[in-house]
Amino acid sequence: MTTKNVSIIIGILLLMLLAVGCSQNSENEINPISSASFVAPPDDPDVNPNTAPSIKFVCLSESVYPGATITVIANAIDAEDDEVTFEHSCQYGLIQETEPGVYNWTLPEELGFYPLCVTVSDGINSADFTLEIEVSEAPSFKGQS
Repeated sequence: MTTKNVSIIIGILLLMLLAVGCSQNSENEINPISSASFVAPPDDPDVNPNTAPSIKFVCLSESVYPGATITVIANAIDAEDDEVTFEHSCQYGLIQETEPGVYNWTLPEELGFYPLCVTVSDGINSADFTLEIEVSEAPSFKGQS
């Protein structure tokens, strides 16, 4: 046998192995030579991307004078529509969360800028947002008699 004949025989044997490895069964399904499965963890950003939620603040009160109580709503937006939770911190005035993301804030008696910090989480990612309110002089009205 020559080298050429041996190469042809080896080639034919390899083709036969491939044909047997990928043959069809009686139900016309392809039998794979090998198979593997991989289940990615839910926090793997390449397989299950999740973005942190964001907040859009709305202030329902027009008066932001010393000692006034304002209502602030932290509207959370989550791209994946996950349920969100809120945490807040405020070092000035008195603040009460009446429902998740809704705050009644009694402002300080002194003029100035005061922050309300809110963290929103979707259980996987979280983000911090700060709303800064300027407390200015109370309105005064002068009338004519």
